[in-house]
Amino acid sequence: SDDEEWKAREMTLEEVKAMRDAFIQAAVRCQKAGFDGVELHGAHGYVLCNFLSPENNRRKDEYGPGDAETLSEQGRAGRMRLLLEIIKGVREATQPDFILGVRLSVERFGMKASDVLEITRLLLDEPIDFMDISCWDVHKPLSDSEPEFVKPGEESMLL
Repeated sequence: SDDEEWKAREMTLEEVKAMRDAFIQAAVRCQKAGFDGVELHGAHGYVLCNFLSPENNRRKDEYGPGDAETLSEQGRAGRMRLLLEIIKGVREATQPDFILGVRLSVERFGMKASDVLEITRLLLDEPIDFMDISCWDVHKPLSDSEPEFVKPGEESMLL
């Protein structure tokens, strides 16, 4: 999204689709080169993280929350669209045994732990083989402003 402070401009729809296709083709090249799989890096402020971020993604098209509340189900679906299209495209373009993972940040870079947990739950239904959850400080207590996101019995969701 446009950001004066960082002198950033929103990618055009054509640029977003070209980037999506470049991610897919990169996975194909990795497979042809003999790699067993790839990890889609949606953490640490990289481009996929910015699309997933409710703070940074203010797009009004199908790759953003549009006019919906950014943390709503509809807003989250728009923010996740690029990642889901890349996952689908990689699965269609590579062999069934090609390993596909996703890395997410739990906090920082506009990500909120409660939203990342919901994204993680949704990704469990996608054809990925693993998730890599990157935590800055696993011993940091949740702030008062962040709701508790681990319910009793769900601790294994974070492993």
